[in-house]
Amino acid sequence: MSHLPCGVAVGNYWRTAGIDHTLIESWNGAAWSVVPSRSAGTGTTENLLRSVSCVRRHPSSTAISCMAVGHFTASSGAFDTLIESWNGKTWSIVRSPSVGFNNSELNSVSCVSPATCVAVGSYWGAAGIDHTLIESWNGVAWSVVPSPSPAAERTFYGVSCLSANWCVAVGTHRTDISMSSRTLVESWNGSHWSIGPSPDNRIADSVFDGVSCVSAHSCQAVGSPDASWNGSAWTIVRSPSKGTDRIYMNGVSCAPAGFCAAVASYDVPPATAGGAVIGRTLAESWNSTRWSIVPSPNRGALYNVLNSVSCASKTACVAVGQFTDRTTARATAPGFRTLVESWNGSTWAILPSPNG
Repeated sequence: MSHLPCGVAVGNYWRTAGIDHTLIESWNGAAWSVVPSRSAGTGTTENLLRSVSCVRRHPSSTAISCMAVGHFTASSGAFDTLIESWNGKTWSIVRSPSVGFNNSELNSVSCVSPATCVAVGSYWGAAGIDHTLIESWNGVAWSVVPSPSPAAERTFYGVSCLSANWCVAVGTHRTDISMSSRTLVESWNGSHWSIGPSPDNRIADSVFDGVSCVSAHSCQAVGSPDASWNGSAWTIVRSPSKGTDRIYMNGVSCAPAGFCAAVASYDVPPATAGGAVIGRTLAESWNSTRWSIVPSPNRGALYNVLNSVSCASKTACVAVGQFTDRTTARATAPGFRTLVESWNGSTWAILPSPNG
């Protein structure tokens, strides 16, 4: 599952024949519950929701509007964009454009008002190369916004908007398909998107998986590497690692007063030769100067991961992901269950959550 503000989490679940269907859950202040959601295409069509963003319908109202984005498998067998909206009562599919030769998908969305949202992802060009995809919502319809994509491959994984005139989108690119990937950052000034400089790992592949901004002078991007924006430049920020592999942080959320939380997972070597590698949750916090690891609990005996996090303040965050106790390979294991954890300013704790 993935999560963004206002107590809404989105993702997918397996139903009959191992087909993914949309999964949306909501928090009422006391418990998480499954909310009915739509799936596009036929009953045998894969549907995935990757990101959600919610805003108040009116500054003086507690009612919210939400947009969730992802993709579904069209009749052609290719991916098409999938967007669903919440009007306070029900989720419904909103028509969204799919472009390119094949496989249009949306990975992240950020809304600043019920009539202003931006979603980012990628699509395949005629040569089977990924190009950046940006779509905007004006309160009536979604439309594609031109974005520079001159490299061999470009993909967006995260976006953060502060207003209708200021957004940052992050991801990865390669100037040649045989080369290592490099970070990608593009910014929106109200009229057009432009590519900006961004830092990279010196040797290994580089990618930004998520970004969160609290002002035009303060953003944090996570992935590999992690980086900080001060209003004029991005700089690499070293973060601690655990386990045996290089860590790619999956999600980040920043609150006022210089606090951010980032989440991922790390691998623990098997206890015996030939045993299964165990995945454990990883949570880190930012104090305006550095990242540090914060203990986080696990439910699954075999695999645990946190995919996304949302913070309302430095004492109130929610992270979501999945866990399993099964020993089947991760990519095919049917036993994944939802994992939700909350932060109270001092500790992370598991919250009960239903499964689709």
